[in-house]
Amino acid sequence: MTNNLTEEEKEELHSWKESNETNRLLFEKLTSNKTFIAKREMYRHVNTQHALKTFLQHTRKRRLSLHLKIVCRYAAIIIVLFTIGLILYPKKQAIETTSEKIETGSPKAVLLVSGGKSIQLQTQEHTTNELPSYVQIVDSNSQLIYNKKQDITTPKEYHELQVSRGGEYKLTLPDGTFVYLNSASTLKYPTCFDPDKREVHLSGEAYFEVAKDPNKPFYVITDNIQIKVYGTTFNVNTHDPDYTSTVLVQGKVGVSIVGKKEEIILNPSQLALFDKKQHKIDIQNINPQQYIAWKDGLFVFEEEPLEKIMDKLALWYDCQVFYTNQESRNIRFTGYLKRYEQIDKILKAIGSTVSVSFEIKGKTILVTSNEMK
Repeated sequence: MTNNLTEEEKEELHSWKESNETNRLLFEKLTSNKTFIAKREMYRHVNTQHALKTFLQHTRKRRLSLHLKIVCRYAAIIIVLFTIGLILYPKKQAIETTSEKIETGSPKAVLLVSGGKSIQLQTQEHTTNELPSYVQIVDSNSQLIYNKKQDITTPKEYHELQVSRGGEYKLTLPDGTFVYLNSASTLKYPTCFDPDKREVHLSGEAYFEVAKDPNKPFYVITDNIQIKVYGTTFNVNTHDPDYTSTVLVQGKVGVSIVGKKEEIILNPSQLALFDKKQHKIDIQNINPQQYIAWKDGLFVFEEEPLEKIMDKLALWYDCQVFYTNQESRNIRFTGYLKRYEQIDKILKAIGSTVSVSFEIKGKTILVTSNEMK
C-alpha cells in the first residue's frame, strides 16, 4: 500500500501474484479498486496518536499491564486490518447503489495499425471509415476480413488485434486463414505474408483454420512454443500460468520449444501440453470438443476443478472470483453449459450439480463449499 517493500518482499509478492489467476485478481482488486485512494487517504488521516491515547486510557481503567510497544504493534495491526476491510468489504449501501453488474461476453476488440493508431471495433458505422481500404468489417461488427494485397514489394506492415476480457472476435487473414480470438487475447500479424512463410504471434487463446499452402508453411509463435502448420484446424491457449496447450482437431502440426530445433508431430485428437516451469512438452490423447467448444457457444467441462472453471468464466464475463474456503477450489464438475447464458444461470446449473454455492456482489463472485458450512 505504501510502496515500502524490500526487494525480497517484492519478489515474494510477485511469486504469489503469478502463482494462479485468483491471486492475480485479488492483487488487482487491492491495488486498482476505484475506492482504494479514498480509503487510503482515510487511513492516512486517522489520528493514530489520539486513538492510541484513548485505547491506553481504557486499558488503564481495566488495569491491563501491557508494554507500550506491544500495544502499538496491535494497534497498528487493527488499523491495517480495518483499512483492508474497507477495501475488500465496502459498505452495503455502496454495493446496492453501484451500477456495475456482470455482463455476458460479446464481440469487441481494438485494432492497432501502423503508426500506433488504435481503432475501436464496436460500432461498424464509425470504424468502417477508419479501417484501411483492404480491410472489411462484417457479421454485425464481429469479424475483420483482410483482402489479399497484390503488391508485396511495399514495406511490411503489422496489425495487432486486441480482445479484452469479456470479449471475442473473428479474423480472416490475407491468405484466407480464419482465426477466432477468445477473451483476453492478442494476435499480431502482417498485412501481407512473406513469399516463403506465414507467421503470426499469439498471446491468449485462439482457434485456427489455416488455409492450405504446401509451399508456404504457417507458424504460430507464443512466448514459449512455435507451431508449424501446413493446413489444419487447431486451438492454442496460453492463459494458464503453468501450461501452454495446443489441441489438434484435424490435419498436421509440429510443435517445438522456442529456441530449440526438436519438433513433436501432433495427430488429430491430441494435446501438446508445454510445461512453462520444466520446459518440456507432454502429448496426451483427448476429446478436442472440450477445448474448442467455446467457439460454438458452449462451455464443456469434464471432471474439471472448480478453480479452473471459474478462471474461464472470469475471463468471459469479465468478473472477479474469490473463495471463502480452500475446499471449494478443488470441487470437480462435469457438464455442458451455454456460453452466452447469463452468469447467474451458469452458476445455478453448477450449484445444482455439486455441493457449492455462489454469491454475486457487483462484478464479484464469492464461492463457498457447502460441505464446510
